[in-house]
Amino acid sequence: MTICPRHLQGTWLTGLSRQQRTRAARKKLLATALSELDIMQRKAALDSDSYYSKTDYESDKEGKANLDAEAQQISEKKQAVDELKARVAELQALVGDQAENESDQSDKSDKNPPSR
Repeated sequence: MTICPRHLQGTWLTGLSRQQRTRAARKKLLATALSELDIMQRKAALDSDSYYSKTDYESDKEGKANLDAEAQQISEKKQAVDELKARVAELQALVGDQAENESDQSDKSDKNPPSR
């Protein structure tokens, strides 16, 4: 699922810069991905408990295949979450740098008022 900043028009995000809107959208994606990962991990734990509680679990090839598939999906989701975290950090650095530059500019203009 991708959230485009254009879809967020009319919300509190309209007064923000493009990088800030993109960062907010990425943070929302990250929160969703983390939630999905948590649900996947919980389901896998339940499925694992169910699988290993059977006395003949070793002969349940389909159950083992399902556990392996869930483990693969969790691994892929973790990788996606890590990528999103990296993107959010990059955008945070960009937005932070912009905010610092803007505050530096305003500080300089306050210290050096125009002469008359």
